[in-house]
Amino acid sequence: MIDFTQLIQNENMKIYRRLRTVIMFILILMFNLLFGVLFSLDNGPGQLTAWDAVDQLSFLYFLVVIFSTVVAADIVAGEFTWGTIKLLLIRPWTRSKILGSKLLSVICFTLLLTAWFLVTSIAISFILFPNQPSVIFGQEANPFAYIMEKLLYSYIDLLVITSFSFMISTVFRSGGIAIGLSMFILFTGNIFTMLFNPIRYLLG
Repeated sequence: MIDFTQLIQNENMKIYRRLRTVIMFILILMFNLLFGVLFSLDNGPGQLTAWDAVDQLSFLYFLVVIFSTVVAADIVAGEFTWGTIKLLLIRPWTRSKILGSKLLSVICFTLLLTAWFLVTSIAISFILFPNQPSVIFGQEANPFAYIMEKLLYSYIDLLVITSFSFMISTVFRSGGIAIGLSMFILFTGNIFTMLFNPIRYLLG
């Protein structure tokens, strides 16, 4: 158990020490700030409130999905690309433990990135918009509960996509191919779902 914990710590260090990861967190902050400012400039009296702005900024969650997909697709394939896989295989750890630690590290990364997205969007919204009863949700509704529920559903989709990306990463030894295929699945998944949805043909 101690060895497995050390493996997870090692994988987390690999993820968070890279400049790419820092840029991902900065980009999420900058895009939330950018669109928050744009929404505030277009906001007239009695329009968007703070919680309304948080809901409007939720469309930027696709950045979290893209960044998580990149990390998941590269976490195994990148070891082969950089030649560091040999350093892992010579250690007294089974391959299942190595892959398990990498998968858990990716899940932890998605949770942290999601939390960062939520915190930054809420903070920016409450700075730029008035904390008044929501125009969109109404006075009796609980906007925070709605946003958390919406985020939970989005996170489930994120887990599915990152799991596919991780699977691709274990199959292909090239980080570029793994990331490319993961991006292809990410952007074309909805198209194939729409084309092969049986309800579409039943209604026709």
